[in-house]
Amino acid sequence: MILSSLFRPGQLCAYGFRLGYVYSGKRLASVDDVAAHFGLRRLGREWIEMTRDEAALVIVHVLGTSLPHGTSRLSHKDAQGVATAFLAVFSVNTKFVSNCRWFDDASHDAISKVSVPPQFESGTDATFDGGVIGFSESISGVLWLEDED
Repeated sequence: MILSSLFRPGQLCAYGFRLGYVYSGKRLASVDDVAAHFGLRRLGREWIEMTRDEAALVIVHVLGTSLPHGTSRLSHKDAQGVATAFLAVFSVNTKFVSNCRWFDDASHDAISKVSVPPQFESGTDATFDGGVIGFSESISGVLWLEDED
């Protein structure tokens, strides 16, 4: 479902995209270990923790909005479907993180009006990037998008 939604002709156009799951175990003992496993930078204390619902909003945002330009990319319905499918794999004890604060401080439930917020730590060499890492003792995963202007 995830890949078929993302890779229909004319749907998702981005510089790079990372999607995957891995059984965590002892070899992936931290969010940084999971990030490195999928080729992302280790951000240490710079990771921003969020709820599952916030993670879904971030996924919908990065898939549906061009990060450098703020223009539409993937339909809201398709992006929501991808978010639901990606997050369904994770247990209730999963920790979700991203590389920036996607939410307005005053109304923590509203996605920021800018495409990439100013408090942004790049997880890749791309000019713009963002997504979600899910981390638990049993399974972890990444949905990450990279953009250039």
